[in-house]
Amino acid sequence: MLSINDWFKHYAKKPLILLGLLAFGIQVIFIYHNFARTEFEQTSRVKNLVDKIANTAIEQKNRDVVEATFAVAVDELGAKFILLCKGDRAYVSYPLSQSECESPLKESFFLRRIEMAASGYTGYRFIFFIPKWNFSGRFLWLSTISSLFLVIFFLVVARVQRKLKKDVFLPVASNFFDQKMEILEFENLKKMIERSKKADSERIKIEAKEKMEQKFAHNIQSPLGNIKILRDRLKDKIDPSSARLFDNVVQQISDMTLSYTENTKAISVADDLSKIEDKRSLVEMSELMEDSVSAKTLELSEAKRSVSLVLNNIVGRGTFIEAVPVEMRAILSNMINNSVDSGATRIELTTQLITSNSLSIVIEDNGDGVHESLAKKLFSKGATFGKANGTGFGLYHAKEFVTKWGGSIRLIKTASTGTQFEIKLPVYEIPEIKIGDHSQVVILEDTKEERIALKKKIKESSVNLGRPEVIEFESSKMALDWFENTETPIADVIFFADNDLGPEETTGLELINHLGISQLSYLVTSGFTSPSLVRQCREFGIRLIPKGYLSVSIFSVT
Repeated sequence: MLSINDWFKHYAKKPLILLGLLAFGIQVIFIYHNFARTEFEQTSRVKNLVDKIANTAIEQKNRDVVEATFAVAVDELGAKFILLCKGDRAYVSYPLSQSECESPLKESFFLRRIEMAASGYTGYRFIFFIPKWNFSGRFLWLSTISSLFLVIFFLVVARVQRKLKKDVFLPVASNFFDQKMEILEFENLKKMIERSKKADSERIKIEAKEKMEQKFAHNIQSPLGNIKILRDRLKDKIDPSSARLFDNVVQQISDMTLSYTENTKAISVADDLSKIEDKRSLVEMSELMEDSVSAKTLELSEAKRSVSLVLNNIVGRGTFIEAVPVEMRAILSNMINNSVDSGATRIELTTQLITSNSLSIVIEDNGDGVHESLAKKLFSKGATFGKANGTGFGLYHAKEFVTKWGGSIRLIKTASTGTQFEIKLPVYEIPEIKIGDHSQVVILEDTKEERIALKKKIKESSVNLGRPEVIEFESSKMALDWFENTETPIADVIFFADNDLGPEETTGLELINHLGISQLSYLVTSGFTSPSLVRQCREFGIRLIPKGYLSVSIFSVT
């Protein structure tokens, strides 16, 4: 059993002593380094002066000249005494006068003896006596500051220790442990804190897992209803509309199941939930809106719901956003379901560009509207309207994801005659392709038709530049060989690369990174629906252009 005083002696003093020894060791190393550097500098300077004196004073054979040179050496080196000896006789001594080559000074802790032969003069040697320690102002300043810091550190720690014992531990010990606080109590307290932290971490993970399960359960209701419809219809035959609905349902279930499984697994192993992989990819909005509305129309008709679903798709093809397709479809499906459940017979979706970089999706219906008391908390978890058994998760889920994608969702208006919601999302800007007067255009594409189409667009856009030379490659190795051997300045090259070039080929993304030419390159690929590819392009600063949407209009002449 350990009392408080014993605990402090055993656990507090040792770390303090170790810290003190560490600081002292650092001081010793610092001083030794300064001493070694001083010795090296002294030896170098002595050698330089010996060469200088040997080439001047000895040749002059004039004692006055030699002594004058020694005087300069004393000033430059801070030497205490210098001898020029020939054999055992002192040829010149300064500032003390003597004839023997034995100095009255001796090497000591503070004084260093350096003996060096005069280069080119047989029998001549120099003896210098120089102070070992050369404390610079910077050295003294650093030593003083570090020593002062060490003293203050010990004083502060000692005071904190005394105050902690006096104001915290001793009163606790006096009231609960009969003047003694056993070390066991400290260990129990430590374990209790660790258990609390672990419980908090587990609680966060469980809440995140429950959230994912709720979303999955909510989103899967609609495709499961469609499967029930198809189950009856497929008994007799499969017509085109049924086949299309079946494909859509299977895809939805597959996507949502995959998303749920991956995210749940990530949550179970991630220490930081923010590190879960970003699943966003490029989504072509015209196609997504048309597919979503078409599938929903078929679903409503099969469910014998007399609802008119209208799509006003004002944006043209080639308008992209960065989002998770399965989540975007789920958001639209849920908002249409909300309108249907509120009694709407007409639902109108309008997609348009507000600005060149902002997309608006307005969902308007003629249902019963949202109650005024619910409007302010409509996007909160648990808030629901128009449904007898609503979970209150759909709009919360919609806001969470739309906000994560850099957009916003809001209720524009509500009345007994209907509601109007708006989703705003940032538009992915397809990079502008700049072709200069001296550009060398390189195309890496394994499909001949794609190379021809791209080459045609480049020439059409650069007709006023005298049609720059276009070089085509069908394999990454050929392109790599060209880049490594070309005499064309890299700054004059524009590189268009496909990403998928076959199982044995280096991908376009890897080749661009290997060559280090992301600022000169465009990745033209049909793989823009791959979240990992989109994320890597964003991280590496590589400009991504969806294949099939490369038009002459995005080219510019510089």
